Amino acid sequence: MVAALNPVRLRRYLWQVAAATFLVAVCPILVVWWLRTSGTIGTAPLGMALAIGLSLGASYVGRAFWETRTSSGDLLFGELMVWGFIRRWRNDRRLASALQMLGPMNERSSASPPMTFLTRIRRIGGAARSQEASKHPAGLPYKVL
Repeated sequence: MVAALNPVRLRRYLWQVAAATFLVAVCPILVVWWLRTSGTIGTAPLGMALAIGLSLGASYVGRAFWETRTSSGDLLFGELMVWGFIRRWRNDRRLASALQMLGPMNERSSASPPMTFLTRIRRIGGAARSQEASKHPAGLPYKVL
């Protein structure tokens, strides 16, 4: 059911996620570290500013390169960073779970009465709340995305 909505196989992008994250997040730190140990950069604020600039530049160049690729329509460049990839993966799993929870309600015929449909939605909402309450036993307020 989810495969029809989301045909993207995220595993095939793992090496690109690792490479993009390395180039945007790790390489600028390594360059600044090397410049700092060689004595080219003397102060930490200058090193931080240079690392930020290098990271932003790498991100800009990476995004421009990613947009020229034919497979770039499946993922945004921001989703190639590890944290964006994890967020995308979690959202895909949430969507799959929601579709599984809805089950036959997605294929509801027009002949079924509206009250039955609303009753099913209320039951699903109650099940979701009880499932979340079991995860947060203290009952603390939190925001569900």
